[in-house]
Amino acid sequence: MAEKNKHTVWIGDEVWEKASARYEEYNFRSVSELIDQAVEFYLSYRAAGESEIYLSEALTQMLRSMIKLSEDRISRLLFKIAVEDAVMKNVLAAGFQISPEQVEELRGQCVQEVRKLNGILALKDAAGYQSEAD
Repeated sequence: MAEKNKHTVWIGDEVWEKASARYEEYNFRSVSELIDQAVEFYLSYRAAGESEIYLSEALTQMLRSMIKLSEDRISRLLFKIAVEDAVMKNVLAAGFQISPEQVEELRGQCVQEVRKLNGILALKDAAGYQSEAD
């Protein structure tokens, strides 16, 4: 047990009266022991509150870093997909002599089809759509 020494502390009369009236109820041997435990509890409580703030800030920074890494990875993948899409479109445009008007008409039809399918369009669906259009 830690060594205890006598210290002069100024405490309000109301606080002293409350401590004097209840120290036995809380199983303390004296008012001094209750006050000692109360101060220890309060200091631990404050230290825990400060650590919560630190931990929440550290957790926030960690989550932001993880989200940033995911965003960067997704951005790189979307760029690669956009490049492949551009290559494919140029190959198709070179292979089939399609007029800009036909492209715009097809775009309108595709917008309607994608809306109808909630953005999930498989090659099989597109092939079925094209065979119906013929």
